[in-house]
Amino acid sequence: MKKITTLILAFVFCSIFNNKIYADISYSPSGNKIINNNNYALVINEKNNLYEFYLDYLGDWSIKVNNQNELNNIEKTYKELGEYKVKNFKVSKIYYSPSGNKIIEFNDYSSLVINDTTKIYEFYPTELGDWHVNVKNKTELQNVIKTYMDYKYNMNEQQQNNISNNL
Repeated sequence: MKKITTLILAFVFCSIFNNKIYADISYSPSGNKIINNNNYALVINEKNNLYEFYLDYLGDWSIKVNNQNELNNIEKTYKELGEYKVKNFKVSKIYYSPSGNKIIEFNDYSSLVINDTTKIYEFYPTELGDWHVNVKNKTELQNVIKTYMDYKYNMNEQQQNNISNNL
């Protein structure tokens, strides 16, 4: 009976966690707490020091942080900045920083940072301010931006490739 009650409480619509109201709380088989809240999800496993923020239009790509406080800050930034969309997503500016990073800015104020020498591959969605998705290589970065263009802007594959292949 205790196990059933716990499961029912885990799936209650409009659950409360850390004095915040969320749309849905569930648990993965590995014990991760998954908090779904409309356009994003939080994944928490304190035992394994796992704290991730998933934005709905980044698909399986997430922002990984070291603790609950950082995760709360990402969520706060998202709520403060809100969702911003433009009519025709495109590159607005490309330049190099003094440290050699290639910066690609988009007209929705999101950006990419690329440095093949130092292996920096980052995507900054406009809704998350200075928080970013960090990936291992340029191919993964192309996949992140393609997912973003597909989910957020409903761009077709040719439109996605026109942008992502020129990184």
